[in-house]
Amino acid sequence: MFNYIKTNSMINSIKVKGFGLSIVLLSLGTQVFAIGAKQPVNETSHLDTVKPLKIGDKVPDIVFNEMLNYHVPSARLSDFKGKLVILDFWNTGCTGCIQAFPKAHRLQKEFNDEIQIITVGKQGADYPHTLIKPFMERKKGTKYALELPTAVMELNNQAAKEVFTYMVAAFQISGFPQLVWIDKYGIYRANTRGEYLSSDCINAVLRDTDSQLPFSPAMRPQSFDELEFLIKTGNGRETFGSAFSRYIDTLGSYNLLGIRKTNKTDNWRVYCVNRPVIDCYKMIYQDSIEGLLGDYGNRNVIIESSRPDDFYKGTIDKRPLLGFDYHAFEKKYHYSYELILSGETSKNEVFTRLVEDFDRFFHIKSGIETRSMKCLALVISEDKSKIVTARKAENPTSGYSNDYEDMFMKNWSINQVIGILEGRLPSFKIIDDTGFKGKIDISIPSSFFNDDIADLDSKEFASLRARLLSFGLDLKVVNRSMPVLVLKDTRNPKK
Repeated sequence: MFNYIKTNSMINSIKVKGFGLSIVLLSLGTQVFAIGAKQPVNETSHLDTVKPLKIGDKVPDIVFNEMLNYHVPSARLSDFKGKLVILDFWNTGCTGCIQAFPKAHRLQKEFNDEIQIITVGKQGADYPHTLIKPFMERKKGTKYALELPTAVMELNNQAAKEVFTYMVAAFQISGFPQLVWIDKYGIYRANTRGEYLSSDCINAVLRDTDSQLPFSPAMRPQSFDELEFLIKTGNGRETFGSAFSRYIDTLGSYNLLGIRKTNKTDNWRVYCVNRPVIDCYKMIYQDSIEGLLGDYGNRNVIIESSRPDDFYKGTIDKRPLLGFDYHAFEKKYHYSYELILSGETSKNEVFTRLVEDFDRFFHIKSGIETRSMKCLALVISEDKSKIVTARKAENPTSGYSNDYEDMFMKNWSINQVIGILEGRLPSFKIIDDTGFKGKIDISIPSSFFNDDIADLDSKEFASLRARLLSFGLDLKVVNRSMPVLVLKDTRNPKK
């Protein structure tokens, strides 16, 4: 599975010093590292403009400020001198990344001291599901345990955030999993997708200094205006129209940006790059239902089809790790689309054209309807005295207890708590029926974040309710009329 990533800021340049080393494989997960010459970035802070490194360039001496599964708490890239280093970017929500852990461990043992695979990734303390150490604890003893040296990238730490931003810019990282290959001379050799982590590719880099691995399809981060796509323009001509294509191997998946005008021509432009159809529909209708575009559980979408197969699945639907080839799924069910219309066209006309194109091409009748939906309502329990009201006007914080048994949230709004709950109750929309406008302190069992809860009769849901009740809150099943996006399959209508 390839996950798109984006940083909030971009650093422009850095003064660094090259070094000599053998090839090292760095796998970037949710760990923290720093980059510097003689000192880590957070000590020197010599950041101006970052230019992307080119294949064949020297790589700066990267400093990993926080390491897990390593004999010391921090490390430098030069510590692995004499080895092939592969930087493997990953995160805790990337199925394809996690699927690759067993292979990575096997290859590390196979090549032993010739290589070093290091997992490196980003995490945010405000987003418990991204935290690396609890993830490693949950996977311990399973097939997908992570035992490789891992660098943790905490984005609430300014130095770590700057380093991660540098890495994204220097190596043009645009998704997970993505591998950066650095040879024994400290030379940037390749940037590939995760499937190129193999014995053949490692041998090619180790044994042949002239070997070239294919660039990652995601290594094409371009601006909205610059992406050359399905509709070719140029020669001073304005070209209008729309086009679809199946999955494009030479591109990654781009964020869905919605309906907007270009800066260059003031014409309307809309595109979806390698996305499932349901994600494109949510982009089209995002102004009709609040939060629709970010509705990863598709709680606001109803599929009416007698054959609701994988065609209707979204990008990050939870899937079993075993027996699922995500790349094959992408090639079969992901599509690309582009629309360019004159700037004189109204936005409503652009919307109408989008709906007509997608409905006609995919044999769907789409629209917004009001339906009675089964929801969960967060309410105040009978014992209101148990609500722990936040007393300090501080920024919201979250974290784990020392034993990792509980995740705590301090000074959080009810909507923020609902966001956390919806993350593990993907089949249910949660509405706020508390009427409470203040901030609260609350804790939730860490086990809640292990797996999604689909059954409201399960012991996991009962455990969650018990914890909420201890803080004066509860979840109750209700039926509410609300607007939803309905996709009706015209070739296989629901009977």
